[in-house]
Amino acid sequence: MSCQRNIMKKALNKTESVIALGSNKPSEYGEPTELVERALEKLGHISESNMEVSSFFWTRAEGLEPGAAKFLNAVAIITLNDDWSPIGLLRTLKQIELELGRHKDYGPKIIVNAYYQPRPIDLDIITYGSVQIDIPGLVIPHERAWKRLFVLEPLAELRPKMTFPGSAKTVSELKQALLSC
Repeated sequence: MSCQRNIMKKALNKTESVIALGSNKPSEYGEPTELVERALEKLGHISESNMEVSSFFWTRAEGLEPGAAKFLNAVAIITLNDDWSPIGLLRTLKQIELELGRHKDYGPKIIVNAYYQPRPIDLDIITYGSVQIDIPGLVIPHERAWKRLFVLEPLAELRPKMTFPGSAKTVSELKQALLSC
């Protein structure tokens, strides 16, 4: 009976996390489409249940020089068991980035400047359940997600009525507000 109760407890303690994916620079592991697909495959291995994936969206490169390659963006919703933590997920995402060729722009000294650089793959935690975190190197919900169409558009495709922790507006409302600017 005790063993069965522990299994039930584990089954009930799942957390959904929204991950944004982006790529606009090939690496030795492929072109942007292949890199996003490989990252999704790796995310699928850590998700406890079927992962939800948005369509792929090509968007202009924000903050980069005119004419910079467009970004391929998508959103995945993964389910994690209670053995995971936001920091553990962040470490895993950074490891996936390294495995897919993001070497030169990753590191504690460069992260501040890496926001606006071409990259083979970028994986960001947008939400982690209803958790709110603000520590150096990790802010959840992602501090700029609500003003990024390349996050809101794919997320609205999957969860239009979702709200970010600490926000009253839905993803669809946030997206519409950006489109009307």
